Amino acid sequence: MADLRSRVFGFLHTRGLSFFDRRPIGRLVTRVTNDVDAIGEMFSSGALNAVGDLLRLVAIVVVMVAINWRMSLFTYAVLPPVMLLVNWTRKRMRTVYRQLRAKTARMNAFLNEQVSGIEVVQAFARESHGEALFDQINYDYRSLNTRAIVLDATLDASIEMMGSICIAAVIWYAGGDGVAEHLDFGTLFAFIAYIDMFFWPVRNLSARYTQLQSGLAGAERVFQLLGSEEGDVIDEQASVTDAVVAPADAPAFELEEVTFAYKQGHPVLQDLSLHAFPGETVALVGPTGSGKTTIASLLLRLYSVSDGVVRVGGRDVRAQSRTELRRQFAVVPQDVFLFPGTVASNVAAGAQIDRERVAELLELVGAGPLLAS
Repeated sequence: MADLRSRVFGFLHTRGLSFFDRRPIGRLVTRVTNDVDAIGEMFSSGALNAVGDLLRLVAIVVVMVAINWRMSLFTYAVLPPVMLLVNWTRKRMRTVYRQLRAKTARMNAFLNEQVSGIEVVQAFARESHGEALFDQINYDYRSLNTRAIVLDATLDASIEMMGSICIAAVIWYAGGDGVAEHLDFGTLFAFIAYIDMFFWPVRNLSARYTQLQSGLAGAERVFQLLGSEEGDVIDEQASVTDAVVAPADAPAFELEEVTFAYKQGHPVLQDLSLHAFPGETVALVGPTGSGKTTIASLLLRLYSVSDGVVRVGGRDVRAQSRTELRRQFAVVPQDVFLFPGTVASNVAAGAQIDRERVAELLELVGAGPLLAS
C-alpha cells in the first residue's frame, strides 16, 4: 500500500497542468488517501483468509457426507439459493461502493474548495449556502453508507436464516418413520453441530466478500487514474528530437506562429510570433485574460502548443528535458503559494538552502527581517 500510494503520488507529478485544470484537487487527494486506504482495509480485514474458509468448508462437507450423506443433501440444497443471493448482492454492492467512493471524492473536493476559498466565502457571506450544499453532499454519502450496510446485513441474515432452515429440515427428517430407529441421538447432535460449523465459513466468506467489493471499488478508481492518458505527460526526457545546434545569435526565447487553446476550439493565442534577445527587457502588457501568463507557461512547457514552435536559447522546448529547460528561468508567480516549512526553505524552492544567498534575496526585495523572525 505504501508503494501504491507513492506510485500514485509520483504519477500526479508526471501530469501537465491541463490534467489538473479539469479535475478538482480534492478528488485527486481522495485517490491517494481514501481509495488506497480501501484497498489496504481489504487486506487488513482478512479478506485473503477466504482461501482458508474454503478449505475448511470442503473438510466439513467431507465429514458430513461420511456421517450421513442423505441428511447432507438438506444442507447442500440451500447452496444454490445462497449463490443466487450472493450474485444478486454482488452486483448491487459493487455499484454502491463505486458510488460511495465517488461521493467521498466529491465531499473531499468540496471541503478543499471551501477551505481554500474561505476568504471569498466570508467576503460574500456564503457560509450558510456552503453549509447547505455540504449537508446535501453529506446526506447523499450517508444514504449510500446506509444502503451498503443494509445489503451487507441482508446477506448475513439470509445466510443465518438458511442455516436455521437446514437444521429444522434435518430434525424433521430424523424424526420421520423408518429413520429414527436407524439414527441415534449422538449422530444427530453431531450432524447438527456440523451444519452450524458449515455455515460459519459461509458467513465469513460473505463478510469478506463485502470488504472485497469495497476494496475493488477503490482499486478501480486508483488504477483508472494510473491508466489515464488525458492531459500532457510531463517527463524528464525530451519529447521530440532536435539535432539542430542553436546559432550564437539566437533569441533568448521565440514563439513562432504559435496557436494554443485551453479548451479545444477556443484558442487563447492564435498565430502569435514574438521573440526577445539576451539583454533585452520585455514587458507583456494587456488586460486580464489576454494571454500574458499563458505565454510564460508555454515558455516553461507547463502546457504544449497546438501549432507552432516555442524555442528557448534557439532550441525547441520539447527537445529539452523540463529540468534543463526550467533551470534557465527565474519565476515569480502572480499567485503566492507557501509550502509548509521555513521562510528560507520556501525561498530556496526545494534546492539546498544557502542562508547567505537567501538573506541576500530577501534584502533585495525588502523582506530581510523575515529571515530573522
